[in-house]
Amino acid sequence: MDSPLPVDKAPPAGTGTRPRRGLFTPAALVAAGVLALAAASIVEERWLGNEPWHAGMVILDDGASPPPPDALAVRARLVTRDAPAPGDALLKAAQKAAGNQFGPHFRLDTPEVAIAVAMPPGDAAPLLASGRLPKPGAREALAGDLARDEPFTLGGEPFEVVGRLRTNVGGFVFSYLLVDHPGLDTAFPDDGRTVTGWAHPQGAARLGEMEWGDNGEEEWAEGWETAADMEGENGETLEEEEPLSIPEWQGGQTRTLPLVLWTALLGVILTAAGGAMLHTRLCLRWAEDLAPDNFFAPLFREVALRPRLWRGMHLALYGVMFYAMMAAISQPLFNHRMLAFVSAMFTEGGLDHVGEAYASGSILQAAWATWKNNYLTQTVLWTFLLSVFPVALGVLKTAASFLLAGVAMAPLWTGTASMYVFHVITMVLEFEAYIMASFVVVAWAIRIFQAGRKPGPVGKMEFHWAVRIFGGAILATGILLAVAAFYEAATLVTLTAALQ
Repeated sequence: MDSPLPVDKAPPAGTGTRPRRGLFTPAALVAAGVLALAAASIVEERWLGNEPWHAGMVILDDGASPPPPDALAVRARLVTRDAPAPGDALLKAAQKAAGNQFGPHFRLDTPEVAIAVAMPPGDAAPLLASGRLPKPGAREALAGDLARDEPFTLGGEPFEVVGRLRTNVGGFVFSYLLVDHPGLDTAFPDDGRTVTGWAHPQGAARLGEMEWGDNGEEEWAEGWETAADMEGENGETLEEEEPLSIPEWQGGQTRTLPLVLWTALLGVILTAAGGAMLHTRLCLRWAEDLAPDNFFAPLFREVALRPRLWRGMHLALYGVMFYAMMAAISQPLFNHRMLAFVSAMFTEGGLDHVGEAYASGSILQAAWATWKNNYLTQTVLWTFLLSVFPVALGVLKTAASFLLAGVAMAPLWTGTASMYVFHVITMVLEFEAYIMASFVVVAWAIRIFQAGRKPGPVGKMEFHWAVRIFGGAILATGILLAVAAFYEAATLVTLTAALQ
């Protein structure tokens, strides 16, 4: 089958009787999506106002960070179990694929942490969702939202789970709460595996007010206290793996209401659909309006000439993302632990320079770091250049990125909907740039293959057309991602400063 005619031979995309489609409908979809996210955020904020400990934080840094005057002293230790948690094998595979970039003690499959809090037993009553409170000094615990109900071992002593905490007890999502008592001393021996710290019911809301020690920022960046020589999944000593570790801080997010979750998901879908429609219609307009010798004309004309490929790329990549999002929603524990992986990428892993740029408070520095990663590394290097030869391998890389984005973007946690009110526009801009790049590398491969089959001037014309498409896409995606990076940096840096 012959390929579409080159730009100087093909008829304008808009010729015919079909009217030119307007931009109101896609813009309305984007606005509806943002409004849905705003509504979800308002509902969530009102609900959290009646939830005790929803902003709770647990800091486990052996006293490196001075606690607030009203903080509660805690001591903590990793539990020992005979069986892995659901998803451990997949988490290990993800960490292995990422390579050794998180420091020697970071483990995605770290089990639950038992946290003994120095608090009157009655103060734990409002946090109880089911079961009963532990008896003072007894080997009993309350399970956090995603912690398992099965008995566990702590310091060589067996513990029973006698109740479950409310969903929105911050700092204990994948941990156990013990009401501290001198009778628990033998379960927390001073053997290098027990860490101390403090907890605060409003810790996440007061982070900006707290004064961290001179080494606080550095230690938070390291993020992990060693708990060496922990036992493995079946009780054996982990000789071949790095020792497990306890996160220095826990809290800040808990699971949100189902109503908020599904409303926020609807908002993301509407915004993505509106953004895709708006991008498509703009490309078709530019395909009609730009002169044939315009630098971007071949790119937009290719969109008009290959509508099935353009639509198919949108459906495929967004399909991967929303499938991953639904899978993450259905497996909250796996999602919770994968978010630790994504967070570590921006603090200790290959994207730590992006996290440092945002921490600097400079909009330009944050925008540059974002654009450098999203465009120069992820788009130019791993999409365009990877597909030059010409096999569209960049599409596979982009699909993997959409898969990870779907897991990380699942609106399962409190605060996600309010963050998306501002951030969803950035995400749609970025996604459309990645989809355009994937579309172009496939079209490039088709064009180069067809150019090789055609002799003489026709083949040369086909090759020239392909090169112009490729070059136009490299520049167009760079502009789109630059706009997204600046908007993201401006909103996130400004909001972060306002909340501190």
